[in-house]
Amino acid sequence: MDTSLVTCALFIQCILMLVNMTFSDKCLQISACACKSSNGTIDLSPLSKPPPGDLSRFTTKIGDDPRNPNAIYHYNPCNPMKVACSTDSKCAVCQQVNKDQNYSAGSQSSAVMAGDPDIGQLNITYQYNGRTSVVKIECDQSQEGVFEPDPGEKELLIYIFKLRTKYGCYSYPAPPNSEPGHNGISIGSILVIIFFVLLLVYIVGGMLFLHYVRGAQGIETFPNLAFWKELPFLVKDGIVFVFRGCKTDVTYTKI
Repeated sequence: MDTSLVTCALFIQCILMLVNMTFSDKCLQISACACKSSNGTIDLSPLSKPPPGDLSRFTTKIGDDPRNPNAIYHYNPCNPMKVACSTDSKCAVCQQVNKDQNYSAGSQSSAVMAGDPDIGQLNITYQYNGRTSVVKIECDQSQEGVFEPDPGEKELLIYIFKLRTKYGCYSYPAPPNSEPGHNGISIGSILVIIFFVLLLVYIVGGMLFLHYVRGAQGIETFPNLAFWKELPFLVKDGIVFVFRGCKTDVTYTKI
């Protein structure tokens, strides 16, 4: 296989990965149960109030938990439960083993909402006294709110759930505290896109030209190879020049 084509393909893949990392639109947390991005806002606050007389907004079981197969898990997305769970007065996730025994599996004050909803990776993580609860938020326009255990791998003292709800989808407009003009792609992002596109055209176009027109092979197909080899040394010289106060070495010949 032609090594120049392999090099070209690998370079394109690297560029695409860099672009993907640059423009991944993370949802920035603005409260215990809300986050915002350029695409809009995700706000679970409509689910904050439990039904009258209930301890929490949601209740579920983890049937395959070998340690506590009959335990009931209570969850409040935004506000602490009305009754303290164990010693946690701000409990968000409570593991009720029996009528008289319960443990906090996550405090509301520890809530961390993070991820990228565009690729289905938005979670809220709670912690309390060595226990961790992870609630995966899933956009489901047909559901007010369905709370259930996640069928994935289980780890000791780590509880993973799914919350399917229409409030896990983007709502518009963005929240009032978002800055005007920041609901779309920024000028900086546009410039970075242009830079990567031009760089891709320069590298790929140059490699194809040198290979098919000039007959170059292997690493010699890389455009302006001599310059790129010298670039690290030029950067080093530039740094040294700056640290010397932009002064050059001046020598005089004796007469």
